[in-house]
Amino acid sequence: MRYGGLANPFVGFGALIVAVALLGYVAVGPAGNERPEVQQTVVAAAERVGDGGSVALADLLPFQWDRMYVFGSYTTPNAMNDALGFDWSPLSPLDTVISAGAVMPSDGLFLLVFVQGDNQVTGWVELNANGDPPFVEFDDSAGSGAISRANAIFTVQDASSWMSQSQYEAWELNLVRNR
Repeated sequence: MRYGGLANPFVGFGALIVAVALLGYVAVGPAGNERPEVQQTVVAAAERVGDGGSVALADLLPFQWDRMYVFGSYTTPNAMNDALGFDWSPLSPLDTVISAGAVMPSDGLFLLVFVQGDNQVTGWVELNANGDPPFVEFDDSAGSGAISRANAIFTVQDASSWMSQSQYEAWELNLVRNR
């Protein structure tokens, strides 16, 4: 028996489900090259050098990158793309709508983006200073523009006493200026 031109209506329905699932993943899936290990690596280095020490990201992050960018809370996609010099987003189109157009839609969020060559994002990580401890933030470096690999050296400040979750270990990394 034929149903609307199909021998079995469930075959067409199954194909529709697969197509919707794939489209949904494209719409809501994250950008490639996310590097969640960066947060743990930076926290471990901050703990090792302690308050007043310095951390060179080039020595810590083995993947390829020429420069990095730090984007703070409420950065818009346009501001991020202007700084990068090309269009890129860690958010899916659906996430962009949900976040009301901000790449980092909440206080305490930082986005590190690592770029190789003209426009190849080789890594990115979202840091959440309000998430699970220990915390790390790059507050004073947000909006600095491109930070070359050679100049990605940060001083470590023990932020445990003044961050909102002060009972936990917290570190702020500040870009060493005038190198």
